[in-house]
Amino acid sequence: MKRRLTFPAIGIALISALALYVVKYDTRRIDEERRRLEHEIADLERAIALDRAELANLARPGRIERLAAAHLKLAPVTPDQLGAVGDIPWREEAMPPSDGKEH
Repeated sequence: MKRRLTFPAIGIALISALALYVVKYDTRRIDEERRRLEHEIADLERAIALDRAELANLARPGRIERLAAAHLKLAPVTPDQLGAVGDIPWREEAMPPSDGKEH
């Protein structure tokens, strides 16, 4: 009886050892992939922070005003350029029909 159980027990032990070996190295590979992804995420977060800082620098109103004046020959709006809404000429066909109700 002992002999009949010895070979299957050895076979089960070898299969278990092989399965443990496979799981061990699979776990190591997955752990290395996780570390690589964490480093990649950290690098991307740094790049995003740098891009946001650069965008904030490029979108400064003073910088845009200087560029508009230098390259597009634009100047700030002066008060005499402003008018009243009543000064706008309206076309009758552009006006919505008046039904007496306020919207």
